[in-house]
Amino acid sequence: MPEQLIRYARDCAEQHLEQACPDAWLRSQTAARHAEGAATALGRPRVEIITAAAWLHAIGESPDLTRSGLAPLDGALHLLTSGWPEPVVSLVAHQMQSRLIAGAFASYESLGLIERIQGWPSDIMDYAVVMSLAPAGLADPEMGLRRASESLPTTLRITARDRAERDRRIRRAVDRVSAALISAGATTPL
Repeated sequence: MPEQLIRYARDCAEQHLEQACPDAWLRSQTAARHAEGAATALGRPRVEIITAAAWLHAIGESPDLTRSGLAPLDGALHLLTSGWPEPVVSLVAHQMQSRLIAGAFASYESLGLIERIQGWPSDIMDYAVVMSLAPAGLADPEMGLRRASESLPTTLRITARDRAERDRRIRRAVDRVSAALISAGATTPL
């Protein structure tokens, strides 16, 4: 069953992203690899949930799924109506501290209806997404963090405080996972 969930997630991401958003499709592949590697190396339960969410993290960028403009929410709403498990929906919806920017998309209330998973699953998800933002072939969390920070258009009405808090929380998650991977014997980021 776990392998089937991951295969379905991969197929769903491919269906929505490969042609419409090839960059997002590549990021999904990279995020899934990092999520599965980190969750496995750290001995986390339900690796398949974290890996499936990483495969699906960018589907809200697909033009056929865009509703609110907040990609994590748009992807999560599609998954919710398609019958995906709640933990997968939650990890997609709340990735990269999306609640801190949801107000700029008039989506705070909608996002708040999806329960938020915290702790290691959320940290690993953010780590995987950040790693997917680093240039292809480079497992460089610093470059991924910089790109995550720069990815929000300055035209959005997001306060400087919320931007800084989002960056700080994402960095903390990435640092926690990176440190745990080193402690677990992983010599380089996965």
